Formats: sequence, structure tokens, C-alpha cells
Amino acid sequence: MQFLKSLVIGLGLLIVVGLGLLGWGFYHKAHDPAWRMFGAAPGKETAAASFGTVGLDLPVDCFIEQVEPDGDRLYLTVGPEEPACARVIVFDVARGRILGVIKPGK
Repeated sequence: MQFLKSLVIGLGLLIVVGLGLLGWGFYHKAHDPAWRMFGAAPGKETAAASFGTVGLDLPVDCFIEQVEPDGDRLYLTVGPEEPACARVIVFDVARGRILGVIKPGK
């Protein structure tokens, strides 16, 4: 009976500690999306590594009007204000990929 009581108390403590670590991880991830508990794995590429060439596939006569950095993201405003050109491209600088394209209109 003593063993069973110790086992239940021990497992209860493990649950409390696990939930505490989970909450701590969620807190840090909410404040810094690039945060990792154990860091980068050895041998893996880091954010400073080159990602090569990324094509934007812009229509003819369209050009990048404005570039706004925001942490690991880059917002590219494409113009001129014609329906074929107007858009904002959201780019992930750390991974070297396009996250999405925002176009005005329907």
C-alpha cells in the first residue's frame, strides 16, 4: 500500500512539473516565435545560411515600391497601383520562402 501511495504522489508531481514546463514554453514562444528550447540541432543550417535565389513571379511592368523589415519577416509592397500589380508579399527571411501574398480587391 505504501508503494502505491508513493507511486501516485510521484506521478502527480511529474504531471505538475510537465504542465509547468509546457506553460513556460508557451510563454516564451508567444513572446519570441523563433525561440527554441534546445536551440538548433548540430549540423543543421541556421538562419544565417544562404537560401539561394527566390523568384517573386511579378507580372510585367510591376516593381517593388517599398521594403519593410519586421523581425524575421520582410514586407514587399509591389506597384504601381494597378489591379494587376498591387500586392504585398510577406517573405520569411530566416527560411528564405514566401509566406503569402496580399492582394486588394475580390
